[in-house]
Amino acid sequence: MAVHYTQQGHRYDLIEGFGCYPSTYVTEPGFVLVILPPMLIALTSAVYACLSIQFFWRRQKDFEKFLRNSSNNMSRSTYTRLMLMASVELFITLPVTTTLVIIAVKKGGIAHWVSWADTVRLSASDDF
Repeated sequence: MAVHYTQQGHRYDLIEGFGCYPSTYVTEPGFVLVILPPMLIALTSAVYACLSIQFFWRRQKDFEKFLRNSSNNMSRSTYTRLMLMASVELFITLPVTTTLVIIAVKKGGIAHWVSWADTVRLSASDDF
């Protein structure tokens, strides 16, 4: 949040029917420090989700054998829920994050950062 603070002219934009949305003036530093990291985290998470789902499907017989022989409380339904969470991460988080990045860039492009005073002046006059 401290890094995001340096890229804000004001705290939030109020969007009718949605609510508060954090304001970010899209400049080179704002893009790299505020907008890009969630996208990279979502991409990394998607890779791990794909790998875990792939591993689960390839090793399904070994997993069943492990469950029969183990004395822990883990069951097939527990592991299936974990795979569902990985799928949700893959099919919801990544597209939503990508869409938000595209909207932020298309809204006004990536502006050249001049100074914090300029950021405050220009982002205060922005409309979402």
